[in-house]
Amino acid sequence: MPKQPSKWLPRFSGDGVTKPSEHIYNFHNALTVNQVGEYEDVYMKHFASTFEGNVSSWLNNLRENSITGYDMFEKKFRDHWEHKVDDRFLLNQLYEIKRKEGELIQDFNHRFDTLVAKIDVDLKPTEKAITLHYTNAFEGHFGFLLREKNPISLLDAQDKVVAMDSNVLATGKIDLFGSSRSAPKPQPKPKESLVNENPTPTLEELAQMMKTMMQMQMREKPKHEPPRPHYIGPGFQPGYGRQPRRPNKQQGKVPNTLSPQNLVSDDLF
Repeated sequence: MPKQPSKWLPRFSGDGVTKPSEHIYNFHNALTVNQVGEYEDVYMKHFASTFEGNVSSWLNNLRENSITGYDMFEKKFRDHWEHKVDDRFLLNQLYEIKRKEGELIQDFNHRFDTLVAKIDVDLKPTEKAITLHYTNAFEGHFGFLLREKNPISLLDAQDKVVAMDSNVLATGKIDLFGSSRSAPKPQPKPKESLVNENPTPTLEELAQMMKTMMQMQMREKPKHEPPRPHYIGPGFQPGYGRQPRRPNKQQGKVPNTLSPQNLVSDDLF
């Protein structure tokens, strides 16, 4: 018999990933591949070594001498874990179910009903809880509108969804509703002609055009600013720069040259 069976034997922890029937099949297949003899005590020992976590605790809590052979061991394992693992796995699927992108409403309803039908009657949620899981399976604006309608049962919710999906094409809100059907794309509006059909303006339009043009010209016309004076002294007049001094009638002409007498003259100040 091969050594270290923990390296080639399958493991079962009851987490819902592997069903008990699948684990039994994988267990027998591993024994066959590794050429383990068909001895009942060897089968029982190896089968018990594949258990982990809660499954191992379940085995340890069994009443002493309650298992008399491998067939009974396998039956007890099936009876206890086939029911529990399947229902727990199905309930988890019900809590997390979502409508797939592009999935038809009829296909999703069939998938949801099939999942609910698989759950055991004793563990099946209430009608109100199932309806809540169904409405939460729709996301976006479509799901918001469905929850606003407040369906009272699963059948009522499914009828409302079918009706909403049928009206999607009429509303044209494909992206908002998330409908599984496609609507025709809206045709682009024809561009308006840039040429005016009546090119002759009225008198009021002409007057307004002239007024606008004059305002534009006034804004564009630079403002006149007088040149700044570059000389300050005798003969200076603000705004006109340097001006030649005119002769005084009483004093005569201004001398062309400056002399010491001119520097102290009142005419120079």
